[in-house]
Amino acid sequence: MTEPSATDAAAETGAPLDAAAAAPATAPRKGGMMRSSAIYSGLTMISRLMGFARDQVITIRLGASATIAADCYNTALAFPNLFRRIFAEGAFATAFVPAYARSLATDGEEVADVLAADAMATLAAATIVITLVADLAMPWLMYLINPGYAHDPTKFKLAVTLTQIAMPYLPCMAIYAHLSGVLQARGRFIVSALAPTLLNLIMLIAVWPQKDAIVAAYAASFAVIIAGIAQAGLLWWGVRKSGARVDMRLPRLTPEIKRLISLAVPA
Repeated sequence: MTEPSATDAAAETGAPLDAAAAAPATAPRKGGMMRSSAIYSGLTMISRLMGFARDQVITIRLGASATIAADCYNTALAFPNLFRRIFAEGAFATAFVPAYARSLATDGEEVADVLAADAMATLAAATIVITLVADLAMPWLMYLINPGYAHDPTKFKLAVTLTQIAMPYLPCMAIYAHLSGVLQARGRFIVSALAPTLLNLIMLIAVWPQKDAIVAAYAASFAVIIAGIAQAGLLWWGVRKSGARVDMRLPRLTPEIKRLISLAVPA
């Protein structure tokens, strides 16, 4: 499926970005590890089943490819997902998790959390700028994303509108994935596994009652944003509960952040 978590298994389950690098500074007891693994696996299974149900409901309500609603909605999710894979689960995250885990082990929690806060501010600023630029330029970008829609003004307009609605999902997911990396580096995985169920649940609630395909497409697009905010909020709560203090701040290009960027760009 083209929704934010059904087409990308890593994003759907919140799976560790780098298991070796994300290992906690202090290894948990064997019993605790087994218990956490069992809970993580159970939550992943629940998320998979809910994702399947969500796929079926959206297919039924939007009419698969039989309506312009389905095509436009799939397009709307494809564009933010492209940048999500680059920023949220891609190069930047791959560079951050080992650096944060290493800082936890060598510099202590306070210094590591400053690094995490600066990285989150930089990531949030970059994705917000991309979102704003993409939303403003979407009528022109659509000719590059799906030029075939140009022959149908109604379909073209709907695709542009739905994509503009869905784009704010990008910064939400960037923050969610970043905070998930913080938890992974601290040996906490359960909250990350629970978060995808929010997406499935919220989208089911939003789409199931709709009878008109176009209305259902709008409902699904707005539900993606609501789910993204809810997921980021849940991870924020999880990070606070873990003892980390990753506070919101203005972005700063510190030497550590420049080093992360230099590692992320080649990837």
